[in-house]
Amino acid sequence: MKTTDIDNLISELKGDATLLSMVDSSNIRIGWVNVISEFPSVIITIVGDDIIQKLGYSTSPDGSKERVDTGRVQIDIYSDKSARECAVILDRITLILLQSSKFLKMRKTSDSQLFDNETRTWRRVTTWEFQNVHAD
Repeated sequence: MKTTDIDNLISELKGDATLLSMVDSSNIRIGWVNVISEFPSVIITIVGDDIIQKLGYSTSPDGSKERVDTGRVQIDIYSDKSARECAVILDRITLILLQSSKFLKMRKTSDSQLFDNETRTWRRVTTWEFQNVHAD
């Protein structure tokens, strides 16, 4: 997975006006956060070392060479209001990712709803696998 893949993911999310009406753009972040202080928040983390390396390339319809990057990310959604708020935000993120032109395939591989008694917050944890096609 390349840094540009994560940058593309963040730009897709921050470029959606409907998502930004639910979550402030400064609360859509990359990487692990020790304490979540503003809600709702979306945290994106690269998970696993399962990047699939492929030899060779494919050929696009126009004849140019293409490579495919495959990676896995975890998207955590935090809310201090309700599980429903997490679900609505996840529905929007799902729609954005599945309609994205920057990623060939997006596939949700896990989805869990949690409640943290200590911080009194809801957390929705999803894991996604993706493929990104780029020029060789």
